[in-house]
Formats: sequence, structure tokens, C-alpha cells
Amino acid sequence: MTFPPTNPIDRVILADSLDIALGGGCGLCDTARTHMCAGCGRCNCHDHGSCVRPAEEPQPIAHTIQCVRGPETVQAISFVPGLLVYRIPNHVDEPSPRRWRLGHHDGFVIAAALSEHEAHAGAHEIADRADWTQGIDTCRASVADVAAMFEDLAAVGCHLPDA
Repeated sequence: MTFPPTNPIDRVILADSLDIALGGGCGLCDTARTHMCAGCGRCNCHDHGSCVRPAEEPQPIAHTIQCVRGPETVQAISFVPGLLVYRIPNHVDEPSPRRWRLGHHDGFVIAAALSEHEAHAGAHEIADRADWTQGIDTCRASVADVAAMFEDLAAVGCHLPDA
């Protein structure tokens, strides 16, 4: 395919892949966000072994985040109990291009990602590191190797929020 595509079929394929990617899915393998693996949060580009697709889309919940100008309410999704994925609003003055956040339900930000897909993959990557439904102090105490956790998060595109 040449870019920009001149063939009408290539244009439709590109538009469809872009629509899927903008919706939080993977445009490379055409996996919509709602069909990401429920076991690991990844698309069909990855080997899933015994992973399964989600039975249904979780309902968005209102989540309050703290910003320089005061609290903001965002819509968050939780595929992993206790962990939330949400996007930092455009009007919030933040220099990072990583607008997606993986956070704890208590409000603690764990990681930042470029896409919703990466943030969900990060949540699945650390799902078994702690009982994330507990308070943040309990979770911190139960994570045995924090450095290894952040290495695993980086492998799926999630980085420290300040990076």
C-alpha cells in the first residue's frame, strides 16, 4: 500500500484500521477494544495461550482526579478489579503526550500510556501483583518487587507518569 493510498479499497482498509485504533483497539490486527483479551488485555497480535475474550464491556464509572487547577471528573473503565484506566482531559495543562492513565481506585496514578490499549494491557500485566481492591498502602506493601513491576509495565507501553 502506498501512502496516501490511491486505491479505494486501500483507503477503506486504512480508514477502518484508524477507526479501530482511535477507539482503543489495535488497527494492525483489527481487534476492537471490546474484543481485547480479558486475560491479558492485549490484541490478536500477541500469543494468548489460555486467555479469553471479555464477556461484556464494563460500564464506565466517574472517577475524580487531582489536577493543578483542582479536581476533574473523568470516565474510567475497569477490566481489573481495583485498577482504573482513564484519559487525562485535553484542557488539563500537562506536558506529557501520554494522556492515558492506569490508576488505583483510591486515586493513586500508577502509570501513563500513549493509548487506552496500552493502559489496559498494563492493568492486566500487574493484575496478580496485589489485591488492587484494597487500599493503596496495602497494595504498596504487597508488591514484592516494584522495579520488576515497572519493567513489566514498560514492556506493554506503560511508563512512570512523569516520564
